[in-house]
Amino acid sequence: MQMKMVKSKIKYISYMTIALCILIQGAFAFTNNHSSKSWKVLVYMQADNDLAPYAMWDLAEMEKGLVQSKNVRVFTELDLPGDEGSYRLEVLANEVNREQNLTYYKNLSLSQINSRIITVTDESISQEEKLLDFVLWAQETHPTDHTMLVIWGHGEGWSYSQLAQYGGVALDDNPISKLSVNKIRDIIKSSEMITNSHLNFLSMDACLMQTVEVAHEFSEVVEYVSGSTQIQNFRGLPYTNLIISLESKTPYRLAQTLPELYKNALETYATNKDKRNATISVVNVKELDQTFNFKFNEALMALTDLLEERTDYKLTLSYKLKQTPAFLGNSRDLSNFIGEIQKFLLEKNELRIFDLFNEALYYLKSSVVSYAYGDQYLNNHDYYLGYFRAFGVWFPGDNMDFQNRKQGFEKTRFYQKVPAWGDFLFEFYRPIKPIFILKGN
Repeated sequence: MQMKMVKSKIKYISYMTIALCILIQGAFAFTNNHSSKSWKVLVYMQADNDLAPYAMWDLAEMEKGLVQSKNVRVFTELDLPGDEGSYRLEVLANEVNREQNLTYYKNLSLSQINSRIITVTDESISQEEKLLDFVLWAQETHPTDHTMLVIWGHGEGWSYSQLAQYGGVALDDNPISKLSVNKIRDIIKSSEMITNSHLNFLSMDACLMQTVEVAHEFSEVVEYVSGSTQIQNFRGLPYTNLIISLESKTPYRLAQTLPELYKNALETYATNKDKRNATISVVNVKELDQTFNFKFNEALMALTDLLEERTDYKLTLSYKLKQTPAFLGNSRDLSNFIGEIQKFLLEKNELRIFDLFNEALYYLKSSVVSYAYGDQYLNNHDYYLGYFRAFGVWFPGDNMDFQNRKQGFEKTRFYQKVPAWGDFLFEFYRPIKPIFILKGN
């Protein structure tokens, strides 16, 4: 096994060397030959777990979408249960009408999908190496005007380390592993440097990944990030309609319409519970990084100073913030969170700080290009209505949660760009010392 891994590593390094040589020799001289509207969709599918039948279902949806899409190509890196390794496929158009139930896809084999197997990657290769190799290969061999990368699988939100107890995406059961957010960022950045080609759109087809901490990590390497801050329906993105829509869309138009496509699909196949809990949003991560951060940092500094002076305000504000929509992992809707802070500041007549948060909220709303959500958030009157944007932020449930997880979150680009957020959390969860008064006789 050790010798096998060494050979795999050598093969991987050789591939990287060849890729660099191709770049130096000007392998991209032919990039002007492709259509001005061409797209490729790269789907990294980690289905070596209970999601395997849903992977087959999504592959069938991709087949169907390609029937009407002449300028779109779809490639997947697919890991299914077992130790055969992962399959790199080009999914091809297929007009066959398949059944629309889970039992059918549990019995569907990969050989029944209309696809071309390009390579089979050894199971011993790490997920990071597989993803980098996949993106490099696609960018070098199939240049297009626009590229969308989808990370498909189970998600647990922000994770700096692959070894983190909670967090990460693309959870693999065999061998047990997952991708951390910062590793995905590094892979995208490396592929861009090596191939001189750009990823326009990153979509997390996984639960709990659409948070400000995750989005900030990609602000230098992609234009748009989409995902769900809530537990997501296992059917995931509506690939048939997504692929069809790419035929005539720029990345910006896709950013505007993707949540609508997802919500329309949920109306067709999701349970009532999934429809009510659904969230999806698309964020312009460059705008978020360049406009929102400064104003949010300024507002948080003023609020933290206020809480240091008036410790009695903490209890009131704590109660209000705990009314905001919360998701697994203690992520809360960021826009609604800011709205509740503003509501508190109005009650306390702190109008200067209110205005600072108003400016931050303006830039946040501008950065969230589009969003959709279920009626659970509309009909709950404890929420600050009109502010929900389906884009989360980690807000610890209590001081223990803060102490246990702060070191991981302190490594995020968001904490580095908005240092006042860490100061605010520290002050917010700093114990209030009780006051004892000794009465004399």
